[in-house]
This record gives sequence, C-alpha cells and structure tokens, in this order.
Amino acid sequence: MDLAPARFASIDTTHRCPLRCRHCYYYRVEPEGEDLPPGNFLEALRAWRESTAADCMLWLGGEPFLRPNVVVEGSRLFRRNAAFTSGLVSVPEDFPGGVAISLDGPAEANDSLRGRGMFQVALDRCDGGRDRLFHCTLTAGNLAAAGPLVDCLRRADAAGVLFGLYTPRVDEEGGFALSREDRDAAVDGLLTLREEHDGFVLNTPASLERMRWEETRITAARCPYRTGEAVALDHRLREKLPCSYGEGADCTRCGCVALFLGVAAADGDGASREVLRAFFRRR
Repeated sequence: MDLAPARFASIDTTHRCPLRCRHCYYYRVEPEGEDLPPGNFLEALRAWRESTAADCMLWLGGEPFLRPNVVVEGSRLFRRNAAFTSGLVSVPEDFPGGVAISLDGPAEANDSLRGRGMFQVALDRCDGGRDRLFHCTLTAGNLAAAGPLVDCLRRADAAGVLFGLYTPRVDEEGGFALSREDRDAAVDGLLTLREEHDGFVLNTPASLERMRWEETRITAARCPYRTGEAVALDHRLREKLPCSYGEGADCTRCGCVALFLGVAAADGDGASREVLRAFFRRR
C-alpha cells in the first residue's frame, strides 16, 4: 500500500456515521469499500507513520468514535491529535487529543440539517455541553444561527466554539453555497461575535480576515494539502484529493477553519497559534 508522506494528516477512521447531514461533504461522493479491519488499519497507519515525519493527526469520519479503540490506539502514534465528532457517541476518556462537537445552530437550525431532535441528543450525551468545544459550519441557510448558538452554548458553560464556512463543490451555486455577499457578511458577523464573546468564539480576527471572499483564493494557495505538508487518507488509507473534503471540492471557496487559523499562525499571529495548540493537544 503506497501512502503519501506528510508532516500532518487527516484520516477517515470509518465510512459509517449515525447521521446523514444535508450539508455534509463526506457523502457527496459515496465512500468505496468497507472499513479496513482494526488490525490492518493500524498496521498500515503505523507503517506510514514510521516512514514519514508526521506528528499530527486529525481523526474524522464518518463518525470516528464509532471505532474508539482504533482512534485511541492510533493516536498513540502521533505527538498531537484532534477529532471532530457528531456528539452522538461516547468519546473515549483516554483519547489524548482535542475534540470538537459539531452543531449547526441552536435546536431548530441544527435539526433542519442534522435530523429531528439531534441537537438535544448531542448535548445530552456530553453533559449538556459543559466544558466542551463545539464547531459550527455556516451555510447560506444558517448564517443567522451563529449568534443564537453562541448564546445557547454560553448558557451551557461550554468551553468555546469555532466556526467554519461551507465548502462547496466546483460549479456548485445556490443551496448551501455562500455567495460573495454571504461570505463577507459571515466574516463581519463573526468578528462582531468575537468582540462580544472574546475567549469564547475562538476564531481569531487574523484568521477571519483571511476568510473573506477576496482573500480565500490567496489563502487556499497556501493550504498544506496543496503544498504537500499534509495528506488526507480515507477509511481504507487511500489518499483523498484535494483534501479531506474529497473529490470536486472548490478550494477557491474553502471554509475549513484549520486552514485559516494555520495560515494566520504561519504569518505570526500568536492567538491563532494558541487555538491550534489547544485543539491539537500534545500527548
């Protein structure tokens, strides 16, 4: 099995998920093949890790914690780890990385994308959200939900929230895709929320400014997946192109929060660097 070298990687631990979110990038192209057995998966990952300088892994899916033992065992191969989860399954206590629970607004907005009742289920399974980190993807349909979500999570004593933007496919227009006006309005709104909730809205001003329509194409050219510093692997450890968003993603309209934080950090923004360090926890 030939695996590309990189310092950073993201991996689809499984192609399975308890949800089929309407805006989710993962099932826009149906994953091919069943999950590798745990032993084969870890053996191949270990071989790749030993042949590269990789020290940082982002665990994705599907829902990564449907295979908790694979994630925990695999995380021991890397110095830093983080994961995104639906919040619908338990997070292993011995997972050493940062964990972001995906919600897309307060109950009504979230459930319109993730399914009836899923907002409350996610909160119920994580102690009401107390001391948890959340992630919200803003689309053309839920821009107004950002503020109410922040208010809701603050009342729940959450640790904070990060916002990403919907990444469309090439030539995708309308629907969930953000227009130029939508995108810049989202950035303006998030900058205001950041001022009102400093320390809770974790997107930094430097990273948000790079999310603007005119800046995104410039920032995307520095994406580690494009420069060869990062590689995305699927549930059978095949390389995904251009990144974890998979075939057809429009890099010129990328909304990945890690990209913008990473570029801001590389340009010397200490606040962005600290957010990444806190999320990608060191073992």
